[in-house]
Amino acid sequence: MRINNFQFLDDSEPELNPADSDRILKNVWGNIGMYRMIGQVMDVYVGRLMNTLVDAAAAGDDSVMDSDSRSTRQDPARGPQQDPGKQGPGIPE
Repeated sequence: MRINNFQFLDDSEPELNPADSDRILKNVWGNIGMYRMIGQVMDVYVGRLMNTLVDAAAAGDDSVMDSDSRSTRQDPARGPQQDPGKQGPGIPE
């Protein structure tokens, strides 16, 4: 009797030991954890990088953002902040 290709593949495939399957499972979950961490880092820093690039591109263009909105813009990472008011040195007279 002649065996077909699927039977040959099944016979030639090595059996996995439980220790090997545990090692493979730990390896896969380790890689998933690493990709999750990379995704979280990118989620935090890529958004901030884009905000920085947009601010730098619009720094000299007053039509995009007026000076009042630029000075009152808050960083969400720092939380709510009080308006500093006019506490700095004034213009010499």
